[in-house]
Amino acid sequence: MSVASALNPDDPNVCSHWESYAVTVQESYAHPFDQVYYTRCTDILNWFKCTRHSYKTAYRRGVRTMYRRRSQCCPGFYESGDLCVPSVMCDLVTHRPPTSDLRLPLVTSPLLKLLGI
Repeated sequence: MSVASALNPDDPNVCSHWESYAVTVQESYAHPFDQVYYTRCTDILNWFKCTRHSYKTAYRRGVRTMYRRRSQCCPGFYESGDLCVPSVMCDLVTHRPPTSDLRLPLVTSPLLKLLGI
């Protein structure tokens, strides 16, 4: 496991943006239920069985959207360690400066051979 270096948002050429992410949380809510009890209630047709509507605290999982600020190198710069340095002739694939051992591909064609080139 490698330790990631962090850019300092106060350094030059460091830009930042807000990013959202989801977090699973436990949240409480009022769960309704009917409480049945027998007493001298006025409901003679149900044999004095009365129902009381109540609520109890229950828990469920929920998802919350949180936000955090992320630092990254501004356009035209790339991350080198914990600094943003200018990207002169930046490689479009690796976003790093080209290595010193770049070589042009060897081009051969029948026409070039005929011309002796």
